[in-house]
Amino acid sequence: MIKMSSIKTPAGTYSFLVEGDRVIAGGFDGFENLEHFLSDAQRKLPHKLVKSIEEVTPYLKEYCAGNFKALSKIKVAQSGGEFYQKVWKNMRQITPGKISTYQELAQKSGNPRAMRAAGTACARNAIALIVPCHRVIKSDGTLGNYAYGLWSKEELLKFEGYKK
Repeated sequence: MIKMSSIKTPAGTYSFLVEGDRVIAGGFDGFENLEHFLSDAQRKLPHKLVKSIEEVTPYLKEYCAGNFKALSKIKVAQSGGEFYQKVWKNMRQITPGKISTYQELAQKSGNPRAMRAAGTACARNAIALIVPCHRVIKSDGTLGNYAYGLWSKEELLKFEGYKK
């Protein structure tokens, strides 16, 4: 069973999919756009829209109330190679209100020259917000890209207290 829920955030409505006790996809553009992150087997599972998911919703509410560390309590699972897994894990270590660069992520993930691969890991991140790719910017200080638009990225960074 895949449970589906959503919550209002400072960057818009955040929709997320949960299998068991782990978020497997999340983003700001609706449930239908999260389906492409699922495996064929997950797509075949029954989906149920619910108001709240006890393993996730309370922590997202805490985050929206200003307890940014609450996101670290949410379990996640997404498929990807070893390097991507390291990048995603390292993204979760970026302190709210702070940023990292693709180059720094590549270095922390074991391959200092894999900046583009780190950028691709950000682009393929199925669990935006909880795996905070919005905290990753280009080495020149510009925001770079964000799948849900630069406005969302800027709003999340501002909400978390990031100042240029």
